[in-house]
Amino acid sequence: MPRCSDQALEIALRELSEHAASGRKRANWLSTYLVAQRMEAAGYPMSINGTDQGVHDLYVLAPDHPRGRSNPFVDLQSAYRWSQVQDSGRKTVWNNATRDHPQTPLFKEGHIQNGLLPNAIDVLLTNLGTEEPLPGRDALAVFLTREHDWPAEPSREELHNEAAALLGITPGDFRRISQDDPPLSSPILGTPEWSSELLKASLLGPPAPVTDEVHGSSAVEEIPIGAVHELPEQFRRFLGQYGIAVDGPVEIIDILASTLASQLLIMAGPSGSGKSLMASALAAFFAPADRRGHLESQRLLAKPEEFFGYYSHLVGAGAFVADDQLLSLLEVAASEETTPPIVTIEEANLSPIEGYLSPLVHGLGGLESSTLAIRLHGQPTQVESQIPEVKVPPVLELQPYPRFFATINVDAESPAPARKVVSRACVMLLETPRFETALAAADTLVHPSVGEANGPAASLIGRPTVAFDRYAETGSDAYQQALTERAARLRNALGVDAIAHRQLQRSLMYMAWFVELSGTEEPDEDDPVVQAAADNTLVHFILPSLPAAQFERALDVLDDGQRAGVLAGRLARLRGTVAEHQFGPPPDFWGALS
Repeated sequence: MPRCSDQALEIALRELSEHAASGRKRANWLSTYLVAQRMEAAGYPMSINGTDQGVHDLYVLAPDHPRGRSNPFVDLQSAYRWSQVQDSGRKTVWNNATRDHPQTPLFKEGHIQNGLLPNAIDVLLTNLGTEEPLPGRDALAVFLTREHDWPAEPSREELHNEAAALLGITPGDFRRISQDDPPLSSPILGTPEWSSELLKASLLGPPAPVTDEVHGSSAVEEIPIGAVHELPEQFRRFLGQYGIAVDGPVEIIDILASTLASQLLIMAGPSGSGKSLMASALAAFFAPADRRGHLESQRLLAKPEEFFGYYSHLVGAGAFVADDQLLSLLEVAASEETTPPIVTIEEANLSPIEGYLSPLVHGLGGLESSTLAIRLHGQPTQVESQIPEVKVPPVLELQPYPRFFATINVDAESPAPARKVVSRACVMLLETPRFETALAAADTLVHPSVGEANGPAASLIGRPTVAFDRYAETGSDAYQQALTERAARLRNALGVDAIAHRQLQRSLMYMAWFVELSGTEEPDEDDPVVQAAADNTLVHFILPSLPAAQFERALDVLDDGQRAGVLAGRLARLRGTVAEHQFGPPPDFWGALS
């Protein structure tokens, strides 16, 4: 007897996606309820193993694919549509139904091990609300009964009844959790029948395993999570070896998370706060000497050729007049090392960054860039330069996943970076170390120069999205929920959404690294580490982009005594500066630094 056709399942998956909620909270309610119903109908124990089995029955469409577990209740383009097969029930439904999550009210005494409440369906529908549609009835039924053998083409009633039986609920209750869309635009049966192999080959299937373009390693395992846990202590010892003062472990984890998650790091702060020193320390920690470049900005630069150099027909038979900045990058690009290059740009805002460093701004617009390409001239091949034996290619490529550290001082002569630059960066606001911290490092002069280090952690920096990939596979939405609370607080105060789409994505990437570096496993929204990470994102990605009028109101609403992480200390500095401001319009983030 045949199963449903490949076409019918594809239509069902598309229709379920069209009813996807705007967030994953709604999807978690549906997923948790349906799995619990399946567990009770099949007689599975209300345990982790039983939850894994229930998830496998309903949502694992490609069991031999590492990310073959589907969530049909999210948009087709969502990063959470496909997730990990192994232990998938434990990492999703079990956590949602045992921890301090919204879905626990579905269960007796707030725990899945006690079974569903008799009125669980009423609790479900109350929490789903009416703002967005329920899943289509035919589409949901086809998805649930995809393994059922039909003797003949089923009627709609037969299809719905079989789906209800699989869940152990009445046909009436199945109608309550779905909406009566028009009939599926295809017969249920047909050839070819659906199969995991056909699904994996289709555009709707799970993503192909991502590999690093240079090293060929698995993206999710590119940096072993155990090694990530050890990084903060390694970096603390590294800083101590070179006499560099940092206030505490929270600051160290924040610095490392910012570096691992972002390819453009803007280091801002008052003179003496250690911006250049920290940039040098991070570069020396993560990159061998021949993979480190050092550039120095100048005033009155407007175009890339004024910074890197230009091709001239007047020099001999034609040659490239290369600036020292370009020579530094050519040496980095020529290295045989395959670790990510790190380039420091001192006083980057002496001239507008979007002008003389426009290749950087344009090349880092996405979440991650494996290669940064800097076009140098229009000749078809490499050309001679004014320096013997130095040739200049048409395009200089820095790879893989290069990092750029830009140090800035904001004052009357060095303006704040433009918003288009800030939106591509993680802004790290450094503070002068406390006196006690500086005193502990008072023998700095007897230490060797940090520039002598040769990248002891070079193997542990790579794709910025690695930690977020690992988080996405768990099916958790703890980070999103923590950010949602802050977004709502700011929206109420400012009257507009302060966290844009790109900022949200970069915030999640940072949070994933921060939590991994903290050594926290399976965190939930209320975990202090998650709260600290979410607060830190406001300093790094949100406050620097707010207009002056919104900035002051944002400080008012955030300074509630509940903030954690580096934000708590940074708020005191920013609030104090704004309070002391007496003349002219109110300052924004950058004005508060000047």
